[in-house]
Amino acid sequence: MARVGDHKKEKIVIIIDDDYSIRETLKQSLILHFKDQVKVYTSNNGVEGLGLIFVLNPDLVILDSTLPKYAGAELIDFLSSNKRLKKNNLSVIFTHADGAIPTTDYDNCVILDKLEKNFLKSFLQKSEHILEIKNRIAKKSKFARLVDYFIRNIIQYSNRCDLLMLDINKKRSLVNIPRYLLWVLDQIVISFNLMFLYLLILPKKRLI
Repeated sequence: MARVGDHKKEKIVIIIDDDYSIRETLKQSLILHFKDQVKVYTSNNGVEGLGLIFVLNPDLVILDSTLPKYAGAELIDFLSSNKRLKKNNLSVIFTHADGAIPTTDYDNCVILDKLEKNFLKSFLQKSEHILEIKNRIAKKSKFARLVDYFIRNIIQYSNRCDLLMLDINKKRSLVNIPRYLLWVLDQIVISFNLMFLYLLILPKKRLI
């Protein structure tokens, strides 16, 4: 939950994920749904992300399970043992697509599976609850539903790309050629979805 006595106009959110597509779509989703009530920062690795946490003292951290320079579970271990961060009662949404969930018992951690069909809806609802932002997710317009459609596609294909690359890296051989071709195709699909997403949201941002 948001910290007691915190009267900042904007809630600070940090997204730590090594996948640019997921990192950017989650950021845009938060901004579109909560508008000027959130300030979102991003990082693609655990070390930089940890630095942002110490400097910015966020209200919420979105943490992916697989990261370079400290995995998500390792960061949870650190957050649970650091006196300063424990005192700040830092809230975390831990996301995964490979079953790699933290084993450390961290009270303010919500775990979400990115492969779940309703991941985006759950992500926004949990974020709203933790940040204590009320009446922001109302009945969705056609525009909002269209944006959510592209965001869901990007997250789905990005997760599949990550899993495919994990399989490819486990054993490099000719057997992986079909997997690699599928990975390339998924990357093309992601690029088109990102393009359409930005074509939708950029004009809208100018009106906000």
